[in-house]
Amino acid sequence: EQCIYHNLSAAKLQSFLCSDAVKMLPSHAEAFASFWDSALEGKFVESLRGKQFGPRYVESTRWNLHMNLAKEDAFQTKDCYATIQFDIRNTHPNTANRIKNENENETVAVEFSHEDLSEFFTKINLIQRQLDGLT
Repeated sequence: EQCIYHNLSAAKLQSFLCSDAVKMLPSHAEAFASFWDSALEGKFVESLRGKQFGPRYVESTRWNLHMNLAKEDAFQTKDCYATIQFDIRNTHPNTANRIKNENENETVAVEFSHEDLSEFFTKINLIQRQLDGLT
């Protein structure tokens, strides 16, 4: 990612990999540099330049609860699940002078059983407690 961002040449990459900071074997560094040189000539680097490597942000959520009944007259629940849709944005909402892009947003739908949703909620609460502990 950093090599693409900085448009690093194969020779500079090899030099960096052999430096004291990384301490890679020269033969391994040469192999990486050789691949990087061929990647610069091909479409590999161009395909990566169009990808988003940074974090993505939840812009909004929607949810639905679904129940399948075993019998219509008895109302016995056979299967229960929730669907949560996350509207994801590739850039932070507070970014100044952000250019509108139609491909910027993505919707991700996730289906949870009762057990899955409970486990997800427990993990989200753990993350929240850890974030609260940092502030």
